[in-house]
Amino acid sequence: MVTRIRLLLQWLARTHQMLSNWPLLFLQKFRIPMYRNDTLLKMRTGPVYVASNQGWGIDDLTAVWTDKVYGDPADITAPHPVILDVGAHIGTYAVYAALRNPKAHVYAFEFNSAVFGYLEKSVAINSLQDRVTCIEKGVAGKTEQRMFFEDTHGGVSSSLFRRDDRGLVEGPTVPCISLTDFFKEYSIARCDVLKMNCEGAEYEILGSLSDEEFAAIDSILLQWHRVDGHEPEELDTLLSSKGFDVSRAPAPYKFIYATRS
Repeated sequence: MVTRIRLLLQWLARTHQMLSNWPLLFLQKFRIPMYRNDTLLKMRTGPVYVASNQGWGIDDLTAVWTDKVYGDPADITAPHPVILDVGAHIGTYAVYAALRNPKAHVYAFEFNSAVFGYLEKSVAINSLQDRVTCIEKGVAGKTEQRMFFEDTHGGVSSSLFRRDDRGLVEGPTVPCISLTDFFKEYSIARCDVLKMNCEGAEYEILGSLSDEEFAAIDSILLQWHRVDGHEPEELDTLLSSKGFDVSRAPAPYKFIYATRS
């Protein structure tokens, strides 16, 4: 009981810090419905996110906006940065990146159709349609149709892998695209930031890239996951071999940062 109270107080503190409409969301956490359809997450700094009533993840907002686990896109010095957001969910990072760097263009990938609708709404409500391209596809090692496994409580952990420890259920087949084919289709010659939170697909995505494609990427910021047959140490080794300086975020975050010297 003490632990549950402590976690609730921590959740409340984070919510109060981040969101101006925190009282309504606090009531909603106790299953007192305050929104019939969409949940509006009104940041104290101005941006608004649109999310499902089934879950929206204050921890994700805190990680991106406060802890800056993916860095600060305002620090990118390229004149017209290209940012890829693989596993965009409702646009937590995509919206943040576009707002922090007005010269950047963000390509946001989300394969869960229900969540993709909220990604589009979050981009639109912040008037970022001209700088955030929403792509309703997964990113994988090759371009193909794949069954995905669905997180039915907000879609945060939906994955191309079963991951029984997450309690995912079988979802429909969805289109996936390789980064190789994406670069060709969208005529991307340079990627300043490749952000990845794709629930285990990071291994096959990075493993599919050629040396030339790695050379076109300036930095890779990814959350690693354990899936059958893979460990995060192999990502460290791969990225180091491709000329990146590799580091890890301090606990509890499970992030790998790969940047060019």
